[in-house]
Amino acid sequence: MPILTRLLVVFLVLAGTARPAIGASDADKLKVAILYKIMQFVEWPDDGEAATNLPIHLCLLGADPFGGLLGQLEARPVRGRPLRVDYLANGPSGGTPKCHVVFISASERPRLAQVIGQLRGNDVLVVSDIDQFTDHGGMLGLNVEEGSVHININLNNLRKSVVKVSSKLLELARVER
Repeated sequence: MPILTRLLVVFLVLAGTARPAIGASDADKLKVAILYKIMQFVEWPDDGEAATNLPIHLCLLGADPFGGLLGQLEARPVRGRPLRVDYLANGPSGGTPKCHVVFISASERPRLAQVIGQLRGNDVLVVSDIDQFTDHGGMLGLNVEEGSVHININLNNLRKSVVKVSSKLLELARVER
């Protein structure tokens, strides 16, 4: 396991963010923990003093691959703001809260191009663990290889958004251009 993954797991366990969930594999638990940490290194246009009490919305699109583990992150702080987890059946719409992060479940693979097209250019970080997600327009992919979760960031896809990621996150990820 790479040193970064080991350090992240130790940190998250000590910080209390990694709790067991029924039905979640170790890789899924690690993906959720990494997803939470990633949000600490992202800036959205609505960040600022006026937004300090407003929640960051993490939206899960499609079937929940994490066995409810995302719900355990509810109300934890992200850049000083509370985190809210929303489950979406068909994608962000007028009736759903504004999503800061959309995690696209593998159940949405058949309509991936359509979903990414709807999200492109918005102020939302688009993440998935679908294979080759960043090659298909996604910004950030969480991929399991040899028992480790790797972060892949596609800078070209990220630049189509107004979301900014910290250089610290770029140093930890595999950056694609």
